[in-house]
Amino acid sequence: MPRNTSYPLNSRVLMNELLAGPAISLELIGDNVVETIKACAQYKSTEAETPSVKLSPSLEELFESEEIRYGFYYSDNDNDVEMDLKFISEARHSIIKECVFKNTTLAIIKPHSIKDGLLGDIISEILSNGFRLTAMRMILMARINCEEFYEVYRGVVPEYIPMVAQLASGVCMCMEIACADPEKKTDREFRNFCGPMDPEIAKLLRPHTLRAKFGKSKVQNAVHCTDLPDDSNLELQYMFKIID
Repeated sequence: MPRNTSYPLNSRVLMNELLAGPAISLELIGDNVVETIKACAQYKSTEAETPSVKLSPSLEELFESEEIRYGFYYSDNDNDVEMDLKFISEARHSIIKECVFKNTTLAIIKPHSIKDGLLGDIISEILSNGFRLTAMRMILMARINCEEFYEVYRGVVPEYIPMVAQLASGVCMCMEIACADPEKKTDREFRNFCGPMDPEIAKLLRPHTLRAKFGKSKVQNAVHCTDLPDDSNLELQYMFKIID
C-alpha cells in the first residue's frame, strides 16, 4: 500500500497489515527504480497520475492481480527511500532478530523456491501448521559458506555438490522456528513437517509436508531443515551469528 499522508485510512490499513504477520523488506537497486515500483503499485489505477515509466510485459502480467499489486509498500520518493532504509536498518527495528536458541530449529527456504515466487506460500504454510518464526534473515551465501554449511553431507550424500550449487545460486531465507506449543520438541516436529528429502517419496508417503507440496527434486526440495537435534543451535549460530 503506497504512503499517502492525505488519506489517514491508508496509514491505518498499512499498520494493520504490518502487524498481521511477518513482512519482508528489500532494498532494490536499479535505474529509475522508485518510479518503476510506483508504476507497479499504480498499474491501471484510475485515481493515480500517468506513470513516467512503462512496465515490461512480464511486470504488466504480474500486476494485473489486485492481490499482488496491493501486497507491498514502497517509498514514494527519494527522500522517503532514505528515511525508510534508515528506519529498517536501525538496530532497534532490525529485521534480523536475535535468535532465541531455546527449543528452536533452523529452516532455510532455498533459492529456487524464492525465484519461483513460493516464499510467501511456504511461510504461510509454516505459520498455519503450529509453528512460529522467532528470527529471520535473507542472505546471499558465498559458495565457500555453502560448502562449509553442508560439510556433514560431503562424501555421504551423492547430491552434495548440486546441493551446494543450489544454496549458492541466489538469496535464501533463514528462519529460526519454534513450536507454538512450547511442550513439543521443535526440531523433531519441524523435521517431520518438512518430510523426506526426496519430494517424490514425500508425495507418496507424506503428501501434506512442505517438500511434498513445494519440492521438485532431492536438490530442489524447497527447504532445508536441521537433521539432528544437537545441530539446531550450531546451524542457527552459523546462519545468524557467524556469516556476516
